[in-house]
Amino acid sequence: MLGVIRGARARIWLSLFRCNDDAVFTELTAAAARGVAVEVLVTSRASGGQKKIAKLWRALERTGAVVHAYTDPVVKYHAKYLVADEGPAVVASLNFTRKCFQKTATPS
Repeated sequence: MLGVIRGARARIWLSLFRCNDDAVFTELTAAAARGVAVEVLVTSRASGGQKKIAKLWRALERTGAVVHAYTDPVVKYHAKYLVADEGPAVVASLNFTRKCFQKTATPS
């Protein structure tokens, strides 16, 4: 996933539910700094409440990304994907968190 972000030249579309991995934030910041337009779609409802969502929103905005909220009043938005330019794309079921990258998605 980090390689896809690094390879982006014009635009990144990112959708996530949770993210606390510093490497993801670092790469998004670097992408924005080199002129890549970064847009992120996040849920407006999640377990843990508005504080967690607000913290994620602020962290994403600090990278230079434009953040959009999925605001359906009934459905919790849970999609996770990343598209750079006209491709490649990453579609995943895991959250972009340290735990998922280090334990869940890593083969034993």
